[in-house]
Amino acid sequence: MADVAHRAEVSAMTVSRALNGSNSVSAATREKIMSAV
Repeated sequence: MADVAHRAEVSAMTVSRALNGSNSVSAATREKIMSAV
């Protein structure tokens, strides 16, 4: 998860929230994370 966070330039907690479907992650950030996965 740390590698994905580093590539997407977000925190590991943000990656966790995005992967768990939290509504607190913006669509743009979610796209950056999914591209890094």
